[in-house]
Amino acid sequence: MTETIALCEEGQMGRVAQRGLSLWLTGPEETIRLGRSLGTVASRGSVFLMRGGLGAGKTTFVRGFAAGLDCREDVQSPTFTYVLEYLSGRLPLYHLDLYRLAETTEVEMDWLDEYLFGEGVAVVEWSEYLGGYAPEDAFCIHFLLSEADERRLVTLSAAGRTACEVFEAWVNEWSK
Repeated sequence: MTETIALCEEGQMGRVAQRGLSLWLTGPEETIRLGRSLGTVASRGSVFLMRGGLGAGKTTFVRGFAAGLDCREDVQSPTFTYVLEYLSGRLPLYHLDLYRLAETTEVEMDWLDEYLFGEGVAVVEWSEYLGGYAPEDAFCIHFLLSEADERRLVTLSAAGRTACEVFEAWVNEWSK
């Protein structure tokens, strides 16, 4: 059963709207449900930045997200290719995994522009490796796997106009 533990009020950081919410999820099925509900409301140009350790549920989330976009492809982890594109849904889905960037000392990030600022939806695993290249208008998702059981604490936050619009639509979708 999903348990909501916190809802933050709208804040203003300069002129940027912010939203936030934390949930306890009790297994892969709920992680897929979370992904599906966000994929259902994602809009063109949305960016979802994910953090969380190995096995925390990021790729499982993306499988649900792809289903929410009506993608027909089988979602795999793009760890060894950096990015996989799923083009069969209502919007193109760009699934990026930046884990291997941790092993490099200096990487040119310009190749990310077409995914982060393109016509589709970008979902980025290991987004902490974007550093200062992360878009300001983004939906952030942090997965923390409980050591005691299979539960995951998932913290969702949005900053910027597009991300906050998606957040509001998602809250309505999730509460159905």
